[in-house]
Amino acid sequence: MASTIRKKLIPWTEAHAEFCLEFGIPPASQNLWRWLLQFGIGEAEPDLSEFNAWVAKHRGKPYAHNYLKFIFQVLVDNQVIQVIKQFSWKIYRCVIRPIDWVKPPKKKNLRNHNQSYSLGSENDREINDQEYSSSNSNNPNLNNKESERKIILRMCAQMGIVFDDFNPLTEKLLNFSSEQVRTVLRYFFESGGLRDLIPNPQEFLINSLDNFDKVTKQWEFEEKMRQHEILKLCLEAGIYFDPKKSTTQELFDHEIEDIKKALNYFVKRGGTDKNRRGESIIKNPQGWLLECLRNEYWSEYEISLDEALLAIASHLPSIPRDY
Repeated sequence: MASTIRKKLIPWTEAHAEFCLEFGIPPASQNLWRWLLQFGIGEAEPDLSEFNAWVAKHRGKPYAHNYLKFIFQVLVDNQVIQVIKQFSWKIYRCVIRPIDWVKPPKKKNLRNHNQSYSLGSENDREINDQEYSSSNSNNPNLNNKESERKIILRMCAQMGIVFDDFNPLTEKLLNFSSEQVRTVLRYFFESGGLRDLIPNPQEFLINSLDNFDKVTKQWEFEEKMRQHEILKLCLEAGIYFDPKKSTTQELFDHEIEDIKKALNYFVKRGGTDKNRRGESIIKNPQGWLLECLRNEYWSEYEISLDEALLAIASHLPSIPRDY
């Protein structure tokens, strides 16, 4: 379903880099944006698994699925792309916008709002001219500090944690570097339902940053325990993964709930059973499981009877009323 047609290659320019710096686009999202530019400007159907394969080739390992979704959503939130239709977790039909449209204009109302696609509101892109006084433009330190401030606040807002000028915690937040904030926010995102359990995410973020070294060590320990649980679940199903191999690292990139679903599907498909000739029904359990996780094969069997009947009925030809 993903588009295989490549339009004219759009180069990555200084304007793209300036936009990323100004709005705090993380490096992973920048890589995805660069990759998307191969489709050209306009409508396309990119497959994020193809991007992840490219990442694995150059980075040594792919991004975790949750993080891949996150960096894609960053581009959506910043109006770099507009999603028209989602076919699966990894394939979208979307509009890739030109940098001239995305980059904030110096004056208001310069965009053409009569385009064929709904390009969204520009309210969150309008820049108050008072923020850029002539005195600040001649002071690199002030410019760098203002840029860092925007990056930090932008990253927090993308995660649904809003700090405004009236919040006393905002000043504390800006005492930390953008790299420290990015590290804590990434854990905050990958913790899944954690966000729903925290009554005051602003205080949680500040407390985590205050205890950055201690917290990161705790998270590393929790991640090791999570990996141990994954290896144990696989072993109980009859699949052994060597913790030292790169393929095992790919396994760790998936959520435990998805791994449980894949293992249940593995058992339904025969698991470690053998056929009449004494051969394993699934000859390469490790490779099979990873492929199952990449493509979410189990989801085909999670559809309800009513949904299945509706899907089948949608393929029937329409019958005239007087037939």
